[in-house]
Amino acid sequence: MTAVHLAPVAQSPAQIRPLADGGMALERGVGGADAVPFADWLRDALTTHETHAASAQRAGEAFAAGSLDDIHGTMIALKEADIELRVIANVRNKMLDAFNDLMRMSV
Repeated sequence: MTAVHLAPVAQSPAQIRPLADGGMALERGVGGADAVPFADWLRDALTTHETHAASAQRAGEAFAAGSLDDIHGTMIALKEADIELRVIANVRNKMLDAFNDLMRMSV
């Protein structure tokens, strides 16, 4: 049986703050001691998703080939990978919307 578990990307409530170089950072904790640049956070989330999606795909193929008989685990793994991708896409879309709103503001 193949089990796929989602690893949480952010362990605690986070805030996004601008960096001096013009980028964004995902900040957790007090004082920004463990701030993660947003691009790195997004890259890590995509890498994690690719790993989970590949695992879910293998589970689906194994189920279709008959070498795995855990339909529930297979469907859960596929759904988790789908939800991860939707969350990443929604975060990206919200960031683009925020950027576009800032670009439309007059100074």
